[in-house]
Amino acid sequence: MASPSPDRRAAVHRRRRVILNDDSEVHFQGADTPEGLLGLRLVHTVDTQVDSVFWSFIFGPENYLYDCSLHQRAGENLYPGMAKSDVERHEKICNRMRSLMDAGTDPLKVVLDFCHDLGKEMFASFRMNMIQDSWRPEFNLQFKRDHPETLLGRRGDYEHGEPDSLRAMYWSAFDYANPAVHTQRIGLIDDICSRYDVDGMELDFWRWPVFFKPTLEGRPVEPEHVEQMTGFVRQVRQRMMEIEKQRGRPLLLAARALDSLEICRDLGLDFETWLRERLIDVLIVGGHYSRDAVPVAEWVKLAHQHDVPVYACFYRSRGIEMDRALAALYHAAGVDGVYTFNMFDFPKETQSFMEIGDPQIIARKSKHYTLPGRIVDAGMAHACVDGPLPVTLVAGKPTTLTMLIADDAQAAAEEHDLEQIRMQLNLRSFDPRRDDVTVRVNGRKLRGRPGQFQDGIGALTYVPFTVHTDVRKEPVVVQGANTIDVTLGERLSGLTAPVELVGVAMQVKY
Repeated sequence: MASPSPDRRAAVHRRRRVILNDDSEVHFQGADTPEGLLGLRLVHTVDTQVDSVFWSFIFGPENYLYDCSLHQRAGENLYPGMAKSDVERHEKICNRMRSLMDAGTDPLKVVLDFCHDLGKEMFASFRMNMIQDSWRPEFNLQFKRDHPETLLGRRGDYEHGEPDSLRAMYWSAFDYANPAVHTQRIGLIDDICSRYDVDGMELDFWRWPVFFKPTLEGRPVEPEHVEQMTGFVRQVRQRMMEIEKQRGRPLLLAARALDSLEICRDLGLDFETWLRERLIDVLIVGGHYSRDAVPVAEWVKLAHQHDVPVYACFYRSRGIEMDRALAALYHAAGVDGVYTFNMFDFPKETQSFMEIGDPQIIARKSKHYTLPGRIVDAGMAHACVDGPLPVTLVAGKPTTLTMLIADDAQAAAEEHDLEQIRMQLNLRSFDPRRDDVTVRVNGRKLRGRPGQFQDGIGALTYVPFTVHTDVRKEPVVVQGANTIDVTLGERLSGLTAPVELVGVAMQVKY
């Protein structure tokens, strides 16, 4: 159990408006000097709300992007049967790594010094499984070649007619039921935490989220698997606390959780126990496509009971207005900050990094809310909660949906800040010229504008509020949960294809 010292608590609760997860691979697109390494991404975060950088020291099939003392560094020990393009790519990475080492440093040290010089926090981010070996002719990591018994399966275990199945994608992942895997992973954590002055280590369970064999068969893991993973986290915590004591300053442990507690448990991750036993200091929630379908408020309530700060994940930017909307919802749910993943298209996305960490800055700025859909990604769907869309409409029967809005539209209207609220529905196999639909928001019927019909999708637009109407002080949309009822009218004979509601968007314009 972590010591509740004032220094440790201050470190745990330091300001993290935005945590940038940098997946590192892009650093080797021509970066063979420290300046080139930093110039691709991190220099763009200097004057933003990025207070912490979680830097992944692994990319691809277990390539280690630092001066690893236990295994080969990225680009070394090329495996037999590599495609020519892969050989060339790995040779370039190896040469760039060598150039950095010859300059007396390594990528992890470059990033660490950069962050600390600017007063930013820096965690090493550890991807708990990398599966890219599954579709390559040989293992990249020598440890996997020498110890195939530590993996979830063997090449050829799956049926070749199922290339997108979990068995096909994840057979090369480490099996956390094997103690040798724990030893290998903890060895890497020890290697970094004892040799580099990192502020902490992140256990990234989103990359990639299969840890035990029952998951490959579509079943929840057994209780013994849950205990095995908790045992692993306990070992990590114990070793990191030993290093913390030796170096004399806090060494924090963060973990990135899958979308919900239930999903985590089914895959072997017992976050409730980890929080109760104070095994982790920082909690990251969500990680892929589900966005505002993730039950962030539930995570916040649980973690805050144990004095653990919570950061909700952005997976890629959707544009500044959608980024503001998602950030506003996360802040309304009580998060301590936000965390970005695969979001580093600078300078295009710089504005988002200037805003999304502060709810006050985005409070009266335009936003674009959307309802999330069902996750179809074969490799990630099992770890995601589904959104409510798409849904098939039945003629004459209302379909009820709930959309969360963080903006206080009523107050904004009264203070003359709100310009317009615009809602759009997208319906598959719905032709606005011949079909009819009734829409109510919070019980009030809306009048739609003529829609478009293109590529089988009908788009309908509703404008329930503008500054030019006499409903100025009565916006239909409320802060919090909004009920949207959609009722399909009786259809003309000959219109037989089922109508699906595939998109709902709400734009709040200031």
